[in-house]
Amino acid sequence: MGKTRLATEFAQGVHDAAGAQVLYGRADEHGTLSYQPFVEALRHWAINASPEELSSALGRHAAALGRLLPEITIRLPESSATEGGELARDLLFEAVSETLSAIASASPTLLVIDDLHWADQGSLLMFRHLARSPHRSGLMVLATHRETEPSDALTETLADLGRERLFERIRLSGLGPDETAALVSSIQGSPSSPELVQAIHTETGGNPFLVEALVQHLTEHGQTLEELGAGGRSPREAIYAGGVPSLVREAVAHRATQLGGDVKRVLEVASVVGREFEPDVLAEVSRLPAESVVAALETAVTAGLLIDVPGTLDRYAFSHSLFRQTAYSALPKPRRTALHSRLAAALEHRHGHDPQHVAELARHYPM
Repeated sequence: MGKTRLATEFAQGVHDAAGAQVLYGRADEHGTLSYQPFVEALRHWAINASPEELSSALGRHAAALGRLLPEITIRLPESSATEGGELARDLLFEAVSETLSAIASASPTLLVIDDLHWADQGSLLMFRHLARSPHRSGLMVLATHRETEPSDALTETLADLGRERLFERIRLSGLGPDETAALVSSIQGSPSSPELVQAIHTETGGNPFLVEALVQHLTEHGQTLEELGAGGRSPREAIYAGGVPSLVREAVAHRATQLGGDVKRVLEVASVVGREFEPDVLAEVSRLPAESVVAALETAVTAGLLIDVPGTLDRYAFSHSLFRQTAYSALPKPRRTALHSRLAAALEHRHGHDPQHVAELARHYPM
């Protein structure tokens, strides 16, 4: 949630204020390149450094790193390795660590490793080696990852390094109402009404990505938030007047598909129920086994699409109202109508004509 943007702003700040050089590498979800984040970071340096800087920083490791980065061999032909075979991993780790230390000795250096949750096993081992290596140079490593992308290998790596107190963790939460208002104003170029900003904050939970996607979607449709709020619309109706942003719709659909058919089905039913819901109702309406529903809910919680409602034992909610709106909007009208009817029948069976549930029944029964 804004991790890459925050890392970028920090990198720009240390570059501008301290003259630090920034090396950037990113792990990729579908990456096939071993040690990808380190290769990307060092490749940029190897291409842009002078031959003298290359020779000085690489030293005795020129040949070893030349096998990882062909750019080094191209720029320093004398570093070409003569021996064949696979390079021993410990020698490669030492070469990367000492080279980064040498680079940082010449100039304060920030190494940014983005999306560490997608890193391959070799990259995580190299990351661990780098963190444990004694550095006396001005080297800082800033790594980002999503906690909603479970990785046993990353969890183990962070646990090991955490026990040795080798890193500090900063968890990002949503923006507050005032920060959301400032972000909306920066996108629009002018302040918006407090009511509409509050609605945006409520629907997005202050998630910067969702705030930007929602406001930019409205702006792209040629209307300001104030124009959308005219005509007696509620703030929530106003911000959804142009539908759900395609960027959010595609991201949620992709995530739900990745998590499997049961999760997708449960999220569809949950979007019809409302912001909060209970597993037994979802099981009855979805017609899935109760254990399958619970497993799907737990998977969706881990993925960040749902949350456990605090203070309850078996109640869940969408982590952001915008996620619920996205899932609901994606339902074809016939299926949406069928789910509303099925849910109404389930509620009537449970609560009968209890006055407390009349309004809820009316909302679900087809007119």
